Amino acid sequence: MPPERGTPTPGRTAEQALDAVLAALARDAAGRPRHGPAAVYAHASDRMRSLVGDAAAFERAFRTTLYAPLVGHRMAATNDWDRLGNSARCHLSVVGADGLEAGYTVALTRSAEGARGGRWLLSGIVRDGVEL
Repeated sequence: MPPERGTPTPGRTAEQALDAVLAALARDAAGRPRHGPAAVYAHASDRMRSLVGDAAAFERAFRTTLYAPLVGHRMAATNDWDRLGNSARCHLSVVGADGLEAGYTVALTRSAEGARGGRWLLSGIVRDGVEL
């Protein structure tokens, strides 16, 4: 049986995995599990899930002012990819639905084991200018 549309798939590159996340965010539809912020949960690493929470928590988090430009964005572009083993990081520039621009550092990890082994998963996203 093929994987459910919108879920992490083995064999994808880090770039393709991030493209799937961005496509889900661009198709904002509150309350639909494979669209908008709730879909990010499917692509999130176990560590990110433990920090943010369930799909409803992802929905709330991506509706905050820090992440709102990602939801329903008009344009997204990545550059400056860095890779080291099972980790990848890039810079993401978006033009939000309101036309405002925002930048983020995005991190992905390739899961080594378990049901999602071999899949690239979102492990972090930080808006430019925000200190951790």
